[in-house]
Order: sequence, then C-alpha cells, then structure tokens
Amino acid sequence: MKRVGWLYLLWLALMLFQQLGYFHDRERGAVLALTLVGGLAVWRFGSRLRGDAPPAVWAVLPALLGCWWHLDCFWRHVVSDGQIDSAFTTVAGLKALFAGRNPYAEALDRDALALDPRFAGCKYGPVMLWAYAPLSLTWGLAGLVTTNLLLMGVLTWQIFDLVRRSYPSSGNAACWAAAVFLYLPGLPEQLYRFGVNDLPPVVLLMAACQARQRSREGWSGFWLGLSVSAKLAPGLILLPLMVSASRRPLRTLGGLLAGVAPWLLGAALFGSPFIDNLVLWPQKDSDVSSWTHRLSLPDQRGVHRLANLGLLLWAGLARRCSFTSLLAAAAGSLLLFYVGSAMAHDNYFLWFFPFAVAWIGALHAPQCDDSISSSNL
Repeated sequence: MKRVGWLYLLWLALMLFQQLGYFHDRERGAVLALTLVGGLAVWRFGSRLRGDAPPAVWAVLPALLGCWWHLDCFWRHVVSDGQIDSAFTTVAGLKALFAGRNPYAEALDRDALALDPRFAGCKYGPVMLWAYAPLSLTWGLAGLVTTNLLLMGVLTWQIFDLVRRSYPSSGNAACWAAAVFLYLPGLPEQLYRFGVNDLPPVVLLMAACQARQRSREGWSGFWLGLSVSAKLAPGLILLPLMVSASRRPLRTLGGLLAGVAPWLLGAALFGSPFIDNLVLWPQKDSDVSSWTHRLSLPDQRGVHRLANLGLLLWAGLARRCSFTSLLAAAAGSLLLFYVGSAMAHDNYFLWFFPFAVAWIGALHAPQCDDSISSSNL
C-alpha cells in the first residue's frame, strides 16, 4: 500500500502545482523543491516500500476515469482553434516540408519574427515532423491532437511495461502506475486543448529505457538519438546519463549516432536556418512568458548545472547501477532542469513525470534482475 501512497503523493504535488496558477511563481517553486526533497527521501528509504501493491482490480476505476477524462477533453478540443504556437509551427513546418520548401527558412513563428527574422522558422527536428505527418498532413491541427491521443496510449503502455518487467511477481504495481499517470493533473488540457508536441521525444526516451531494461544497449542509444532528432530537450539532458550508465557504452554510442542521423541530415540539407532555429534560438537568455523567468532565483542556471553535474558524476561512478536507480536519476535530472531553467513552461512537467511514476512503481522490486541495487551505490 505504501508504494501506491507514494504515487498519489507525487500526483497530489502536481495537482497543487497546477492549482496554484501560472503567476504564483514562488509557491510553485516551493512545491517542486519539496517534490525533489521527497523523491530523495523515497530513494534513501525506499527499502521500506517492499511488498505488493493493492489488487490491480482496485486500479480499474481510476484508470477508466482517466481514460474518460482524456477522451472527453479530446472530443471537446479536437476541432477547436485554441492550440498554442508550438502546434501551429509544427503543422505549418510539416506542410512546408512536404511542399518542397525549407520549413526552417519560412516565417512560421510570428512571435520570433517580431524579435529576429532569423528565428522565425520551425523549431523542431525532422523526427518530430515525421511523427505528426501521417495525420496532420490530412487533418491539420486536428491530426496533431489525434496523434497526441495515440501517443498518450503508447506512453501509458510503456510505463506499465517498465514496471511490470521490474516487478514480475505481480502486475498490481504496474496497473497502479499506469492509472496514476493517466490522472496527471493538467495533462489532457496541454495535449488536446493547447496541442503541445512533447510526446514524441518522451515516448522515444521511454523506448530507450525499455531497451536498456532488456540489455539492448545499441537500441537504447538509437531511440535516445531519435529523441534528440525530434527535439533537443529532453533527450540531450539525459544523454550523458544514459551513456555513462550503459554496460556497453560503445554499443550505446553506435546506436546514438544512427539515431541522430536525421538531425545531421537536416542540418546538411537546410543549412544555417536549421541551426539558427534548433540550436541558437534555445540559447537565448530566457523566455518572458515562462513562470520560472519571473521566479528570479539567484543564479538559476548555475544551481541547475551544479546539481545536474552531481547526478551525472553519480551515474558515471555507478555504471552498473540498478534500473530503478537509472529511472530515479532521469526523473531527478529532468525535474532539476525544469526548476533551474529560466524558460520552463507547464507542459515540461510531462518530461519528468513518466520517469518518476515508473521509478516509484518499480522501486525495490522483489525479483528485480539488476546487478546492483540502489542501496549499494
């Protein structure tokens, strides 16, 4: 029961974060800081979570309610015009690409156009455009929202699969983890009303974790590279962690090179506009529309980089760390980026929450086949 209790404490923290609203900057920062401290406590005292979760049938109701919540929000917004700039830029860039034009040299981003015409093009990599192409070329924004619904189903299954394989004696914890993820506060609105495009890189990162769990290091690097080719973050944030924690780093690097090939090909074909919009634009100091920009923490990026360096050093010293520890480090790295960045938005919590749910669900599995447990690190 304690395992499910920690899952719902994480869920409650995210709900409080959403309820505080966009302009409660310091309160939001405090909630995320407490979430990080709570995560460290769970990692340190996780051995007390041993034992089976409640019966999976108890998770059926929250899972069904979560599915209904997503479907209801999807039907209400699939034909609306309330999507944000990232959705419009993705669909417009996709149509420009298939019309034979350079989507990174087109004036697609009106906000960036007002600042500097160099940065008015598409902001996403080739794999992102390919992920949304099958439905968005025909249905436009409705196709993007429909793709988000399908990818949400894939991501929920990935969380279930990661926990089930770490906890083979029972699927109860896996069912609870999937149910809690479906209930992530604010997620349906972000995916279907605003049309955020964070799911493709996150699904690819979770695929990298699935391959790592099966000791397929080459495929793990390949999926990680494809995530970077879709959107530089969150893939680049986890790249050092995934490579340093690999038991066969050369295989991981080989797969990584194959995965980033679409990005390199895009850079060669589309030239400087590609680099301007995908590399130079994110390097701008901050985003005034971000709630963390207004938080004005002292030297936010310095604190973030120092803390992230600590996590990477820890992973490097523990190359053969347990898979649950790898999930914990991934969730911690992404949460630190979210808090420490001066350009974070509400949809970025989708980066770390799947890893956090999978980690807590699989924590200290009785039959985990990892060689070294987190208590030995």
